[in-house]
Amino acid sequence: MNKIIVVLILLFLLFSMPAMARSIEKVNHKAELKCLTDMAYTEAGIEGERGVKAVVDVMFNRLEHKAFKNTVCGNFYMRNQYEGSKYVSRRKNMDLYNKIQKQVAREYVLYHIGAWKDSTRGSLFFNTTGKPATRRVALSHKLGRHYFYTIKV
Repeated sequence: MNKIIVVLILLFLLFSMPAMARSIEKVNHKAELKCLTDMAYTEAGIEGERGVKAVVDVMFNRLEHKAFKNTVCGNFYMRNQYEGSKYVSRRKNMDLYNKIQKQVAREYVLYHIGAWKDSTRGSLFFNTTGKPATRRVALSHKLGRHYFYTIKV
């Protein structure tokens, strides 16, 4: 089932709306989807659809920002950025993981065809402590257990 979803997404990305599509060359979409799903599961798995969308949106904002790496996996495994990257290999609730994977796949397609809508007001960071990790960020808003931050201008 998961392979079918990945194949359909890849076909859609490769053959639809090429004028609107973001750069998709040289990207391992299967690996990117796995990293995005792992990130959403470990960072917001218990937050429901809104929480999952919000943390995925932060990742997409990072992909668009010059200060961050241009791949999902590169950002997810970046040192001191995503706590959840340490727990990827742990046992998963596969029903929840598969549900999140479907939602993430939809968001991934929307991002790549240019139809994605950010729900985080441009946030580039989030945490559950409510304390900014650095003075360079400003609190944007709170959603569920997560606080979202943008870079101060």
